[in-house]
Amino acid sequence: MTESEQPSVPLSTLLADPALGLRRIAGPAGEHRVRVSTVGTTEIEDPTPYLVGGELLLTAGVRLLSTRRASTRTYDRSSPPE
Repeated sequence: MTESEQPSVPLSTLLADPALGLRRIAGPAGEHRVRVSTVGTTEIEDPTPYLVGGELLLTAGVRLLSTRRASTRTYDRSSPPE
């Protein structure tokens, strides 16, 4: 099954649902274009070797660094440098 054939939902739909209580802290801009096909949870420090695209990664933030900007950058390979 190719990525375009996988069932998916727009990230904006998930973020807009108050029952889910989700908050975007990292990831590419344009949530309406980003499609999520897999949801996972992790507390490992660097999950990027295990991500292939289309994942929504949930974390309680246990292992995030103390500064928000540095910690979210770790989890967001697609953000442009600032």
